Amino acid sequence: MAVETVVSGTDDLQAPVKLETWDGLRMTAFKTGKRTEDGRDVLFLPTAPNITTGFVVEVDPDAYEETNERVEDALTRVLSAGFGETDTTDIAAVVDDEEELEEG
Repeated sequence: MAVETVVSGTDDLQAPVKLETWDGLRMTAFKTGKRTEDGRDVLFLPTAPNITTGFVVEVDPDAYEETNERVEDALTRVLSAGFGETDTTDIAAVVDDEEELEEG
């Protein structure tokens, strides 16, 4: 799995979260399970589609939103630049609905 090139194993990346980086712009980040001395959570914010690069950011726990997404689903989206899907995502349905709106 591609994530293994970033960390020693998939267990090192914890739950994906949504981090608002600019006004209204949310990005997918991953909890690392680490915390700074002043109480900030350390997150990994990968770049797409190459997750071997990214940013390590320290943010207040209330500065990001927890999701119910699996690590694998979030990584698939990032690696595919937003176009990939897994069995548990409904990305294709959203694209199909938008195409129908444009045609209709």
